[in-house]
Amino acid sequence: MLQFLTAGLIVVYPFLVYFGLAHLRPSFFGIALVVIALLRMRSIPSGQRRELLIPLLLLIIYSVGIALSDSELLLRTYPVIMSLTVCYLFAKTLWQPPTMIERFAAMRGMEISPEGLGGYVQRLTLIWCVFLAINASLAAYTAIYCSLKAWAFYNGFLAYILMGTLVVGEMMFRRFYKRRVLARKEIDT
Repeated sequence: MLQFLTAGLIVVYPFLVYFGLAHLRPSFFGIALVVIALLRMRSIPSGQRRELLIPLLLLIIYSVGIALSDSELLLRTYPVIMSLTVCYLFAKTLWQPPTMIERFAAMRGMEISPEGLGGYVQRLTLIWCVFLAINASLAAYTAIYCSLKAWAFYNGFLAYILMGTLVVGEMMFRRFYKRRVLARKEIDT
């Protein structure tokens, strides 16, 4: 339940900031982010604690920085931090398999054989890393150079549309790719 709540807050964060800054100081959001990160830390399954501990500790330090500095700019860089953190978690699995894509598949009860997809999940994980790095760059640009309204639009709407487009595009390509791999196996046998 707490995971869904924190995920929901991350999604609506830009709009909360956009509407909230009219009535609240950036330090309020910093304190709220500390509380959310601490709650999230408590809800992590024991098998994932070690892997997520450093990113969550960095998020807490960042959030304390917002609370102490009362900086709107620092507050607006939260989507940058989130994209870079997720990019790091994806990239790390390229060197310490299984890849993030394989982990997501396992959570859904699916099994991916390494020979079955011939490096597909590694390439897909790399594509997500590139996407997240580009998204972090665009989020940083909007935080520094754009109005609060444009920042909220990109980080609270357009970034999710782009992410959804990547997911749907990958799902469509995966069907084609699986058929091609299966057809190649039939030819080889």
